[in-house]
Amino acid sequence: MRQKFFSSVERWWRIHRRDLPWRRTPDPYRILVSEVMLQQTQVARVVPAYRVFLKRFSSVRQLAAADQAAVLRCWVGLGYNRRARALHRAARMIASEHGGRVPLSLETLRGLPGVGEYTARAVLVFAKDAPLLPLDTNIRRVFIRHFGQRTPRDLQIFADGLARRRGGRNLAQMLMDFGALVCTSRNPRCAALGLSHVAEVLAVPRQKPFVNSDRFYRGRVVAILSGSRRAVPIATMQRRLDKTEGETLRSSRLRRVLRALQRDAIIEFSGVSSVRLAT
Repeated sequence: MRQKFFSSVERWWRIHRRDLPWRRTPDPYRILVSEVMLQQTQVARVVPAYRVFLKRFSSVRQLAAADQAAVLRCWVGLGYNRRARALHRAARMIASEHGGRVPLSLETLRGLPGVGEYTARAVLVFAKDAPLLPLDTNIRRVFIRHFGQRTPRDLQIFADGLARRRGGRNLAQMLMDFGALVCTSRNPRCAALGLSHVAEVLAVPRQKPFVNSDRFYRGRVVAILSGSRRAVPIATMQRRLDKTEGETLRSSRLRRVLRALQRDAIIEFSGVSSVRLAT
């Protein structure tokens, strides 16, 4: 069964593999940027942002030398701005402690801000074809459905065993593409390749609507501040955000959103009545 699965998926992948810009380079810095951007963000949104970001910050040292406000301005549209701040801090640590070169060991990578187990593995696999397998949502779903692996420990042992036999980079890209395009969370099309499931994945609860959520307004605040070199009066912010998507934004809610962004060191208050991107 395992051989049939990999033969079928490999034939499919030779035709349908995704051509993504970060797959065209083994540069650990560029791969690190892509992996941080891809955390909780769809590929289609990341592709143009990745190109813009690397045009502005083409090396670790360029990113490390920038101020945070400049980095946040390049991050607009991706959301989860704490990732931008973590990537910026990671670049400064790499520049100061590793000579401007992204370290290529699991332990050292995991010590960088914003880099967890998955991201560390992904950088090693895609930069140096390490015999590891980063378990993203797509690969987990594939392994559960087609091999019956469920617990995190069993999934990782199974994944790394495959990587030692089959290599890391191509295997990871193939399984990610298969999970994203065929073995999808809803309405999977695995049967079209002659593949059946041995287990089913528990249904993932639908996320709450993004529009008019606090996260939505956080993104809008950062976008407004990114377009201004000066502090923006909170009253002006209120007027620009009110009636967004037809909903009235209460001043108390705006203050809550601003305080949350301040706690995350994304923005800072200028006096008591204006805000700006933190530097």
